Parts: sequence; C-alpha cells; structure tokens
Amino acid sequence: MNTPKGKHNLQWLKDHVKREDLEKDYCIDKLSKKELINKYNTTCWKPIESVLRYFKIKRNSIRIHESNWMILKENISKEELEKDYCVDNLSKEEILKKYNVSCWGTMCKVLHYFNITKRSYGKNNLKWLTENISEEELKKDYCSENALTDTELLEKYNTTRLDIIKKFASKYHLRRPNKFMLAKRSITNMEKYGVENYCQTERCRKASHGTHTKPNEQIYMLLSKMNIPFSREYNLENFSYDFKINDILLEINPSATHNSTLGYRGKGRPMVADYHIRKSQTAIKHGFQCVHLWDWDERSYVLNQLVLDKSKISLEETESKIVVKYSDDYFLEFTNNNDGVFYAKSELLFNKELVEYLIDKTKIDSFFIEIDCAKSTLFDFENIGLMISDKIPPICHWVKTTGKQHIVNPEISEDEMLKNKLVRVYDCGKVVYFWHR
Repeated sequence: MNTPKGKHNLQWLKDHVKREDLEKDYCIDKLSKKELINKYNTTCWKPIESVLRYFKIKRNSIRIHESNWMILKENISKEELEKDYCVDNLSKEEILKKYNVSCWGTMCKVLHYFNITKRSYGKNNLKWLTENISEEELKKDYCSENALTDTELLEKYNTTRLDIIKKFASKYHLRRPNKFMLAKRSITNMEKYGVENYCQTERCRKASHGTHTKPNEQIYMLLSKMNIPFSREYNLENFSYDFKINDILLEINPSATHNSTLGYRGKGRPMVADYHIRKSQTAIKHGFQCVHLWDWDERSYVLNQLVLDKSKISLEETESKIVVKYSDDYFLEFTNNNDGVFYAKSELLFNKELVEYLIDKTKIDSFFIEIDCAKSTLFDFENIGLMISDKIPPICHWVKTTGKQHIVNPEISEDEMLKNKLVRVYDCGKVVYFWHR
C-alpha cells in the first residue's frame, strides 16, 4: 500500500526521527496517539507503533534520560544533593522537581550510590575510627570492667551502628563483655520461654532429638552402668550443659565439634578460644562445678572420680613426699624440693573437701598446687586460705578429629599442623594456688 503524498512512512521515521525525541514524546510528555500521528505526519498509528518497537521504547518500563540514575549520578553534585536531602530537608516532591526526575526509586539509587542517608550524615565511619581512636582507648570503652553501654558507645564515637564499632574492635581481637552480648532476641526468649536461646527450649530439643549425639550416648551408657544418678541438658544463662550430676555439670567436648579451626565437618562455626572457660565460669557463678571431657581424656578414669568415697581417703606422709590416696588408681602426690614447700599437679577433681583434709590431717606448712580448670572447681578456695599464685590461660591442643593424635606445644609450624589435618582445641586453662599455714 502506497503512502499518501506528503505523509511519512515507517522507513522515513526510522531515517529521520531521533530515538530521544520519540522517547520524550511517548514516555515523558505522554502524547496521545492522535497527537503523535499529527506531529510525525503519518496516516495512522501503525508506522509509529512499528518505530516504537524498532527503538524498543515502552512507556511503562523504559529508563528515560531525565530519570535514568546512571546518567543522573554523572550530572549532579554529591555535595549539593547531600545538602538538599540531609541539611535543607527538601521533600521528595521538591527533590524530584529540582532534579527533573519522575520516579523516587530512581533518586533512591542515586542516594545509595553516593552513600547518602539522613542517619549517617555527619557521623563517623570505620575509616575515621581507625585513624582517630587508639587501641588502648577502645579497649577501655569496649571490653574493660567499666566498659560503656551500647548507647554510650554510639554517642561517644558518633556512629549510627554498633556493627561499625564491632568491626573496628575485631581488628584488635577485642571481645565485648558477656553482660553486653544479650541481643534483643535473647531478652525476648527469656521473657517468653525462660531461656536465652530458643534451641534450649524443651519443644526445640524434642523436635531435634536433643543433644543425643554418639559421644553423649556413650557417656549416658557409662553413667547408667555405674549407677550414677544424673539428668540431661541443664540450662544456665545462654549455655546448655550435657549432664547434671548433683552440683557437677558435665560437658562432652568432641574435637569434631569443639575445635577452633574448622567447626563441624568444616561447615559449622569454629569455637572461639575462650568458649570452654566461659562455660566453666558461668557454672561457677551459679554454684556448680563444670567438668569437661576431651577426646584425649580417659573417660572411665574421670567419671569414676564422681563417685569416689571421700571417707576412704588415706595418707602416706614422709619428709619429702605426701600422698593423698582414694585408691591405688586415684591419688594426689605432693613432693618437697628441699625448700620446705610442697608442690603438686592435680589431675583429680580437686575440691574444698580435699584441701581441708590435707590441712587438717598433715603437718604440711605450705604448698603450691596446679589444678586443671576443666576438672576442678574454683570457688570457695580463697575462703579456706588458698591464694592464687598464677593463672595459666587456655592453651591450644592440636588433635585429629578422626583419631587419637594429640599434641601440645608442637615443634613443627602451625601451617604444618593444619596441613596434617589437625585442628585447634582450647582447654580451660590452669590455676596455681598457694597455701601457708
């Protein structure tokens, strides 16, 4: 069909009409079909419709040049936009009109690109904290005994989010005190369920079959066979303990899940180095003794100590040695290094009863004893005259999760240990006590 004389056809439109002009007419000014036919001098709507398809112009989805944020960000000043949005507080309508933008979503992309928010305007970022706050000042404010609260930290460091300060603190491996670690979710759980983590609730445990892992089931069978009364899964604050035996909380720590290298099967979150000692400290705070069982422990040896008959304690005393005996297998030996002071390392569940017996039944004048915090209670010792002489922080044990290999103070490098598929497991540290009559 021939185009009437004086009228434009599709080919003419393709050759002579600029895409930007047609886009503006159709998408911004939104001319009607009749207006477009008259403007482009066509006989009908069909050639215009065809050229719109040719240029891939759609009225509802096209990003026109006035509101295209990629173009917009190149043509406006960040400082000016920040002043309009954060200082002068122009309304959305005023900003859209000033920058000739039809959609607020487009402007939001520009604000995000320039990192402009009303909350962060005039606030300090991570870079500022790194350049202006010393490690000593951060340590005092973030993790000392007199650490600032979350609100006080945000106010002092003039930041909008606590995670900025947390990220800064992680540079120095600083950890927030436990009293500040309770998130809103934990508080809500305490109010609703009486525990800080929902996974500690009876309902959640039943759904996940509790902590009935293979190592726990083995201990369950041993305790049952030894006729030791116990209960399972005891909650304190944000911790859950595997077994409760009178005033002892028993923790089973398989290296596969309690290591600080890979986590469970290389997928879980590795344990923080102080996890086990914090669990012991929480138990002590509530009047319990926490006993940890590691993969390298002789389990029967440790569990038998829970039922040792204290009335059968006996003594063997000489000038150079004092042996406190429960049986042939369970004893504590103090040796004298010719200086009048006795020394001992305890692998037993060292407790207040044993100390009082030692003081009452022997002529010993003074002694040092090093106890394993994973096996012995630490409370009440100072009330009977023991003084802390030294504290040994948790040490790293290198173990294989699938075997018996266990190394402390390795002679080869850490990289070699990891290459040989050994993982780090941190114990609870040790304390050296001194007593003088």
